[in-house]
Amino acid sequence: MVLSIQERRLLIEVAKGMKPADLYLEGGNLINVYSGEILPANVALSGDRIAYVGTSRAMVGPNTEVLDVRGLTLAPGYLEPHAHPWVLYNPLSLWNQVLPLGTTTIMCDNLFSFLLADPPTYRLFMEDFNRLDTGIWWMIRSIPQSPYPGESEDFSLTRLADALTPGRVASACEITRWPEIYAGNEDLLKKMEFFESRGLPIDGHTAGCSYDRLNPLVAAGLRSCHEAITADQVLDRLRLGLTVMLRHSSLRPDLLELLGPLKSGHLNTSRILLTTDGPAPTFLTDHGSVDYLIATAIEQGIEPVTAYQMATLNGARYFGLEAEVGGIAPGRKAHINVLTSPREPRPRTVLFNGKVAARDGSLTTEPTPFAWDKYHFSKITRPPFGKVSAEIFGIPFTAGKESFPIMDLVSAVITRRVDLPFTESEGILKLEDHPDLHHIAFISRQWDWISSAMIRGFARSLDGMASSYNTAAQLLVMGRNRKSMALALNRIVDMGGGIALVDGENVIFELPLNIGGFMSTQPLSWCSEQLRKLLALLQERGHPYHDILYTLLFLVCDFLPELRLTRYGLHDIKNGRVLYPSRAL
Repeated sequence: MVLSIQERRLLIEVAKGMKPADLYLEGGNLINVYSGEILPANVALSGDRIAYVGTSRAMVGPNTEVLDVRGLTLAPGYLEPHAHPWVLYNPLSLWNQVLPLGTTTIMCDNLFSFLLADPPTYRLFMEDFNRLDTGIWWMIRSIPQSPYPGESEDFSLTRLADALTPGRVASACEITRWPEIYAGNEDLLKKMEFFESRGLPIDGHTAGCSYDRLNPLVAAGLRSCHEAITADQVLDRLRLGLTVMLRHSSLRPDLLELLGPLKSGHLNTSRILLTTDGPAPTFLTDHGSVDYLIATAIEQGIEPVTAYQMATLNGARYFGLEAEVGGIAPGRKAHINVLTSPREPRPRTVLFNGKVAARDGSLTTEPTPFAWDKYHFSKITRPPFGKVSAEIFGIPFTAGKESFPIMDLVSAVITRRVDLPFTESEGILKLEDHPDLHHIAFISRQWDWISSAMIRGFARSLDGMASSYNTAAQLLVMGRNRKSMALALNRIVDMGGGIALVDGENVIFELPLNIGGFMSTQPLSWCSEQLRKLLALLQERGHPYHDILYTLLFLVCDFLPELRLTRYGLHDIKNGRVLYPSRAL
């Protein structure tokens, strides 16, 4: 984003008062994240950039729009450093939701747009999306969440290089499989070298990593981590030179704990960022976005200017965008939040690219339309053998093996292994022996394999549920009634992807996800309403946790303990063993 000579001359002339500003904010108190002060200042804008900050009115001409902000506070637009824009919502609906809340720059994970599209579709989508007037930047994945056959081709260096060409790339997105870096995996190290050679920071995902194990990961080139869940882990990462993103969202509301070391005022906070890390849509509609994190930090005793620095300038520096965003200074993009006071980060007015984009929590214009149907993302297709029948579910009984390892869900995302005895019914393990268990199956979109298991702790009584929403972008089905499970799965196939809930022979809830079976084209507020309905129905059936989306996402991933259902079968992650293999369909 290099300014032309003509653009530079215009900014110079406006700053000198030789030409009029387009917009002039007069009488406000400026949160200066560079100097750490709050001081009176006027701000003059020319086009989409800031030309002047100070007390002069020489650039106010007869056609200059003057915005009276006397008694109000001016803050830089907020930066979300780590977003997963596919939590039912899509990148554009996320943008439309958080812009009125003051977040004017978002770093978005590209994983599912990358996985669900062939290279020409992905490139066309990115080129078109990047032409929209948004503050969205992309974090490019170097590997998927979990390994699968063919990933070396899908995530080859050639394809990663092609993914950079549409531009607006901020970083190499989190590498969830950090043990492979620790082990010196050559393919992964080559990819890290590739991204670093292009000036992109490499985001880490070092969940559960000890201080000594962090050392080789940082030495290899990781530059940040958002996975600290204790105060000590914040200090470990900070002391080893990582930029530390403090997370607070629907899955991990950790901020109160993580802020602890910062309250003394003695630590250098210039490498501390704030992130919501892909929250459920209900979190965003109930609490807000980065504005909520700033408010929480201030309430917990962090100095207001420090809190704003963590949500603006610090992130801009990490991503190499300090010359563009992160502060209110000449030459920067005119992303400005007008606040009632420094202790109230929810803005009254939001300026984006020099124009008023939102007032009092609402966009000032209709959301930008986007032709999602133009892009051929992978769809959920009908199986070649016709409708799914109940017979594919369940685990065949084997004489002499009367016990079986169970996925015991002990939190929204963590499972433990429990071995239980079983008898036989119609050739499969008899679920009736254990009224708190449910069948669970993981099925390929291409209908060529199925992994089966049983799960405890998901619900008390659930007839059937199916979802195409999970980290592997395959099909997940669970329930106690195999016919209801088949009905739920057939329903999401008919919808082209989504989530369906079945009681007996009746579909009682359905949520179409018409972008690759993973995201909806509906507004984020609609996604939030649907999620509330789904969670209420599941809680009526005994689901004990508050974030169903992350349960669905992570039951099939292989980087969390203990038992997971992967394409290879029921997988003991800790010991690296497949306890019950998948089978061909």
